Amino acid sequence: MSIEVEVVIAISVMMAVFSAVAAAGTAIVLGAGFARLHRGFEIIHRQSELFGDAIYRLEEKMDIVDTQSEKLSRYIYIIEDSDFAHYLPAATAKDIVSYN
Repeated sequence: MSIEVEVVIAISVMMAVFSAVAAAGTAIVLGAGFARLHRGFEIIHRQSELFGDAIYRLEEKMDIVDTQSEKLSRYIYIIEDSDFAHYLPAATAKDIVSYN
């Protein structure tokens, strides 16, 4: 059984065309998938950035509240335990916190 040169060339050309079409189709499918995936990651990044900023601002506010409550507790303890508490004028919590 012998194979002629024309048959070998025809088979080679068909394989080359099939490979080119498969590569082009794969590039189109993967390109569209990659673009969709990239947009999804951008949305997730924006959402996580938004939530991250909100959590950071909330933590800053909580730190301020913690600091003020510590000061208030400390001043209340000082006033209650001191012997001269009855000489001090009545103060509001705002006055005590803003004192320091």
